[in-house]
Amino acid sequence: MKALRGLKKVMALVLMLWGFCIFSQAQVVHDSVTVHFHIGDATLVLDHHSNQSSLKRIEDKLQHDYNDSIYWKLRKVEVIGYASPEGPIRLNKKLSAERAEALFNYLSTFCTIPDTIKTSRMVDTDWASVIAMAEADASLPHREEVLPLLHEIARNATIDGWLRLTSINRLKKLAGGEPYAYIARKYFPALRRSEVHLWY
Repeated sequence: MKALRGLKKVMALVLMLWGFCIFSQAQVVHDSVTVHFHIGDATLVLDHHSNQSSLKRIEDKLQHDYNDSIYWKLRKVEVIGYASPEGPIRLNKKLSAERAEALFNYLSTFCTIPDTIKTSRMVDTDWASVIAMAEADASLPHREEVLPLLHEIARNATIDGWLRLTSINRLKKLAGGEPYAYIARKYFPALRRSEVHLWY
């Protein structure tokens, strides 16, 4: 009886170590790339911003590492489209969807990506990124007044009505419009983008 219990313990230990070895050899790798777009446009322009170098890096992986290697297999692809927040919500939703699709269609020419592993997401008013940039920017004019107002705008961003517009108009009028002009010039171009995230 004791021998049987001892054997069970040994077998349980062997199974546990075997599972650990398999788990430690299996790696999930995450990679991503971001491309940028002109204002009000969803056309993927290779010589805009750093699009060409960003896409070249991910193209090489899609053509070689993912397709040719027995060690790597695409598990999940997520494409996210963004728009800068100065446009109307309806236009921004359309732009963010088209930007996500433009990036996915471009990458699909280098690798077959099954629909079962692809997801898309749209962010039509990316105030969270505006807040992150503002919080990291000591040169933002009237920063102490702007930051609480940006948080208020982000809370109201999903409201398509007077509350959202009132918050944005307060930002536009603050200090003669200087902070809003600074934000539009310095932050908004980076928000006109699309990202692809790959797990393999």
